[in-house]
Parts: sequence; C-alpha cells; structure tokens
Amino acid sequence: MNRIMPLLGLLLLSCVSFAQLEIPILAVEGDPARGAELAATCTACHGETGHSNDENTPHIAGQLENFLKTQMWVFKNDLRIDPVMQPIAKGMSDQEIADAAAYWAAQPAQGEPWAGVDPALVEQGANLFNNGNVQNDLIACVVCHGPAGEGIPVANQIGMPRILGQAPQYVRDFMVFFRDFEDDYHSPAPNAMHIVVSALSEAELDAVTAYIASQPWGGEASGE
Repeated sequence: MNRIMPLLGLLLLSCVSFAQLEIPILAVEGDPARGAELAATCTACHGETGHSNDENTPHIAGQLENFLKTQMWVFKNDLRIDPVMQPIAKGMSDQEIADAAAYWAAQPAQGEPWAGVDPALVEQGANLFNNGNVQNDLIACVVCHGPAGEGIPVANQIGMPRILGQAPQYVRDFMVFFRDFEDDYHSPAPNAMHIVVSALSEAELDAVTAYIASQPWGGEASGE
C-alpha cells in the first residue's frame, strides 16, 4: 500500500489540474433549446437520440456538458485530431458548441450493454476498473470517474466524463490516444490518463475496454 500512495497523490493532483484548466469555452453558457436546432448535425453518426450503434462513435446523450464543450473546443483548435469532427467543430461558433453540448447533456442516458463482449475479459476488467492493480501501480478508474463510471461534474471546469457503456473500439482508441498523448492541453501537471493507461499491458487494456463496454450507458452522475 505504501508503494502506491505517492502515485495516488499524483493522479489525484492530475485529475484536479485537468479539471481546472482555463479553457475559454467553459465560460460560455449553453442553451439546450438552441442546441436542439443544431442536433441534426450530430445524429448521422451519434444516433437520433445521441446513442450510437457504431463501435467507433461514442454515445453523447447524457454526457457531461462541460466535457462535450471541451472536446468540441479541442477539435476546433486542432488539439485533438479527427478528420470528421475537426471540420464540424471549426464550422461552429463557441456559442453553438455550448448550445449543442447543453442539448445533448440534457438528453437521457439510456442504452443496452454492447453485445459479444468476452465474459472472462469483463471479469478481469471489472477488477481493474474498481480496484486497480497494486503490482504495477495502476490506480482504479473509479478514482476519477466515479463508482459506476458515471462521471463527476465540476462547476465551471471540465469534470470527469461518463464512460461506462461506451463502444469498445471507441474506448480502446481513446485510451490509446491518451497513452500516446502526455499533455492535458498544456496543463502544468502530468496527464492523469497517460499515467494510468501507460501502466496497462495490452491484455489489461483489452480487459478494461471489455468491462466498460459490457455495462449499460446510464446512471446518475456522482455530483460536484
């Protein structure tokens, strides 16, 4: 236990630092009614209700509003690269991004677990998600994402996103992105996700991915 405490402190510091980054769009208040008018832009990929059937595309209904705003902002400013999302984000004003985020965040998060997930991987991934792994200094995912992976909103800050129930390929790709990306958008603190995912073996990465995908998309956020 003593061996893991310094890293736990570092991760908690990193989570807080990531949540406290000064990202201008977080100060823009979104209007979900106006966002509803923009939602058609998103439904072709993310589904009519914000629930995706594509393994490469995330659910966005019920996702934390500030997380949605931030991701669109980083796409718009070329801090996250995607050939589909970047042109869309660049074509939207900060107000339109905030409005769309407010709309999707207000939609109910409902969804069945992804089918065809290996039960053995799910069991291993559940242990890693909830308990981490002391042997390789891996901190449990619940530390930052909440006891049910439902996300932790933080007023006027990014917060920690809802993750349980996302598509397996999207989850894996996002974790690999963080493994290869050491800087939380110019944060002075280490990237918490980079630290966590770098501690995962390929087998453990597959297991955590399987567990996340095996859970339903929904549940109440942990609160501020």
